[in-house]
Amino acid sequence: MGRATQGVLVGVAPGAEYGPTDLKHGESCQYCKAGGARVLLDENGAVRVDGAAAQKVLLQGGGKGLARLDDTAKAATATATWMGQVETYINALVPGTVSPLSSTFASTSIAVINSASTKTETG
Repeated sequence: MGRATQGVLVGVAPGAEYGPTDLKHGESCQYCKAGGARVLLDENGAVRVDGAAAQKVLLQGGGKGLARLDDTAKAATATATWMGQVETYINALVPGTVSPLSSTFASTSIAVINSASTKTETG
Protein backbone atom coordinates (compact mmCIF):
# COMPACT_ATOMS: atom_id res chain seq x y z
CA MET A 1 0.00 0.00 0.00
CA GLY A 2 2.96 2.37 0.35
CA ARG A 3 3.74 2.65 -3.37
CA ALA A 4 2.04 3.51 -6.65
CA THR A 5 0.20 0.67 -8.37
CA GLN A 6 -1.73 0.22 -11.58
CA GLY A 7 -4.80 -0.99 -9.70
CA VAL A 8 -7.35 0.55 -7.43
CA LEU A 9 -7.54 -0.19 -3.73
CA VAL A 10 -11.04 -0.12 -2.33
CA GLY A 11 -11.63 -0.87 1.29
CA VAL A 12 -12.18 0.40 4.77
CA ALA A 13 -9.65 2.64 6.49
CA PRO A 14 -8.01 0.98 9.50
CA GLY A 15 -9.23 3.54 12.03
CA ALA A 16 -11.36 6.61 12.71
CA GLU A 17 -8.32 8.88 12.29
CA TYR A 18 -8.39 8.26 8.51
CA GLY A 19 -10.75 10.13 6.21
CA PRO A 20 -14.01 11.95 6.78
CA THR A 21 -16.37 10.79 9.51
CA ASP A 22 -19.38 12.81 8.37
CA LEU A 23 -20.32 11.09 5.09
CA LYS A 24 -24.02 10.68 4.44
CA HIS A 25 -25.60 7.61 2.85
CA GLY A 26 -24.62 7.47 -0.83
CA GLU A 27 -21.65 9.84 -0.56
CA SER A 28 -18.08 8.99 -1.43
CA CYS A 29 -14.88 10.88 -0.78
CA GLN A 30 -11.29 10.85 -1.95
CA TYR A 31 -8.96 12.36 0.64
CA CYS A 32 -5.34 12.54 1.73
CA LYS A 33 -3.38 13.06 4.92
CA ALA A 34 -3.42 16.86 4.49
CA GLY A 35 -6.44 17.85 6.56
CA GLY A 36 -9.27 19.38 4.56
CA ALA A 37 -8.05 18.25 1.14
CA ARG A 38 -10.77 16.14 -0.46
CA VAL A 39 -13.01 15.46 -3.44
CA LEU A 40 -16.52 14.70 -2.23
CA LEU A 41 -19.36 13.29 -4.34
CA ASP A 42 -22.28 14.32 -2.18
CA GLU A 43 -25.67 12.69 -1.75
CA ASN A 44 -27.25 15.02 -4.34
CA GLY A 45 -24.63 14.37 -7.03
CA ALA A 46 -22.62 17.58 -6.58
CA VAL A 47 -18.83 17.31 -6.81
CA ARG A 48 -17.15 19.34 -4.08
CA VAL A 49 -13.39 19.94 -4.23
CA ASP A 50 -11.52 21.43 -1.29
CA GLY A 51 -7.81 22.10 -0.87
CA ALA A 52 -6.03 21.82 2.45
CA ALA A 53 -5.63 25.03 4.46
CA ALA A 54 -3.42 27.56 2.63
CA GLN A 55 -3.34 25.34 -0.50
CA LYS A 56 -4.95 26.12 -3.86
CA VAL A 57 -7.28 23.97 -5.91
CA LEU A 58 -5.56 23.68 -9.31
CA LEU A 59 -7.51 22.83 -12.47
CA GLN A 60 -5.59 21.86 -15.61
CA GLY A 61 -2.29 22.67 -13.90
CA GLY A 62 -3.34 26.06 -12.52
CA GLY A 63 -1.57 29.31 -13.24
CA LYS A 64 -4.36 31.89 -13.43
CA GLY A 65 -7.06 32.74 -10.91
CA LEU A 66 -10.51 31.44 -11.75
CA ALA A 67 -13.10 34.16 -12.44
CA ARG A 68 -16.33 33.95 -10.47
CA LEU A 69 -19.74 35.55 -10.61
CA ASP A 70 -19.44 39.17 -9.41
CA ASP A 71 -15.67 39.38 -10.00
CA THR A 72 -14.86 42.67 -11.72
CA ALA A 73 -13.97 43.18 -15.39
CA LYS A 74 -12.64 46.19 -17.26
CA ALA A 75 -13.26 47.41 -20.79
CA ALA A 76 -10.53 46.53 -23.27
CA THR A 77 -8.74 48.78 -25.78
CA ALA A 78 -11.32 48.37 -28.57
CA THR A 79 -14.19 49.02 -26.18
CA ALA A 80 -12.40 51.93 -24.54
CA THR A 81 -11.65 53.45 -27.97
CA TRP A 82 -15.31 53.18 -28.98
CA MET A 83 -16.39 54.66 -25.65
CA GLY A 84 -13.99 57.55 -26.21
CA GLN A 85 -15.46 58.19 -29.66
CA VAL A 86 -19.02 58.18 -28.26
CA GLU A 87 -17.89 60.53 -25.50
CA THR A 88 -16.31 62.90 -28.05
CA TYR A 89 -19.46 62.90 -30.20
CA ILE A 90 -21.78 63.58 -27.25
CA ASN A 91 -19.50 66.34 -25.92
CA ALA A 92 -19.44 67.92 -29.41
CA LEU A 93 -23.25 68.13 -29.30
CA VAL A 94 -23.50 69.24 -25.67
CA PRO A 95 -20.08 70.28 -24.30
CA GLY A 96 -19.20 68.89 -20.85
CA THR A 97 -22.00 66.29 -20.83
CA VAL A 98 -19.71 63.28 -20.49
CA SER A 99 -16.57 63.31 -18.34
CA PRO A 100 -13.29 61.98 -19.78
CA LEU A 101 -12.85 58.22 -20.13
CA SER A 102 -10.69 56.70 -17.41
CA SER A 103 -7.35 55.26 -18.53
CA THR A 104 -8.01 52.19 -16.36
CA PHE A 105 -10.37 50.90 -19.11
CA ALA A 106 -7.57 50.09 -21.56
CA SER A 107 -6.44 46.48 -22.25
CA THR A 108 -6.44 44.10 -25.27
CA SER A 109 -9.92 42.57 -25.77
CA ILE A 110 -13.58 43.49 -25.29
CA ALA A 111 -13.37 42.96 -21.52
CA VAL A 112 -10.77 41.57 -19.18
CA ILE A 113 -11.36 39.93 -15.81
CA ASN A 114 -9.28 41.97 -13.39
CA SER A 115 -10.07 40.06 -10.21
CA ALA A 116 -10.41 36.36 -9.52
CA SER A 117 -10.23 33.68 -6.89
CA THR A 118 -7.01 33.48 -4.93
CA LYS A 119 -7.80 29.90 -3.89
CA THR A 120 -8.66 28.29 -7.24
CA GLU A 121 -6.60 28.44 -10.44
CA THR A 122 -7.04 27.02 -13.92
CA GLY A 123 -4.56 26.35 -16.70
